[in-house]
Amino acid sequence: MARAALAGYTALSQKARTDVSTPLYSVVTSLVCGLELLAVCWLAGIPLTGFDQSTQLSLLGLLLLPQLLGLGSLNFALGRASATTMSVFLLLETPIAALAAWWLMGQGIEPATMPGLLLIIVGVTVVLTNGDGEQTRRGRHRKRALPQPDAHPPRRRRIRHPVLASGPRE
Repeated sequence: MARAALAGYTALSQKARTDVSTPLYSVVTSLVCGLELLAVCWLAGIPLTGFDQSTQLSLLGLLLLPQLLGLGSLNFALGRASATTMSVFLLLETPIAALAAWWLMGQGIEPATMPGLLLIIVGVTVVLTNGDGEQTRRGRHRKRALPQPDAHPPRRRRIRHPVLASGPRE
């Protein structure tokens, strides 16, 4: 379900990012998501206050790193790459998270998950280095002849105005 929502977000973001700057788009989308989350918490009766300092710092870290840095980077990239390319690139989120957890927090990676993580990395690499799906379907690999400039550009006809062409008057 989350992947479907992310795919919808990237497709809609690509359209919106053609007209809107990255900071403005990031602020608007974060505000809308925050209001939706507030409504869900309110409807479900989830408390929003009364947390200890450690939990508050953890929530602040979740705000800064994944939201501002992650979504800000995604919004920036969507202004420069297609939604298809970005959706494929986002598949690297799982292997990168596993490697970051291993490196930064010392969490082990189960040997049974290694083939899956490597398969994701190799698959994304193959797709992105061969061009995105939209371009491949349209025949990206076919050589297209660039339009050549005319060898002899058309001559401009000079139209002489009867008054202006007569020269200075005496």
